[in-house]
Amino acid sequence: MQVAKVSKLLMMMESGQITRNSVNSLDDIDVDDECIEDEQYSSESSENENTEDLETLLPSTSQPK
Repeated sequence: MQVAKVSKLLMMMESGQITRNSVNSLDDIDVDDECIEDEQYSSESSENENTEDLETLLPSTSQPK
């Protein structure tokens, strides 16, 4: 949830929708449930991709008999 709020904060800052004094804490930022679900899905996807990448890069630990 905090990652979604920080992400939204950065996007708002980048687009000029926010000023230095308009947000005092992450609790001041509202995040849609859809954003959180998308974030969780993309996080799980990237974890799976990273695991697959490691499996292709690391040599097999099994030794032939």
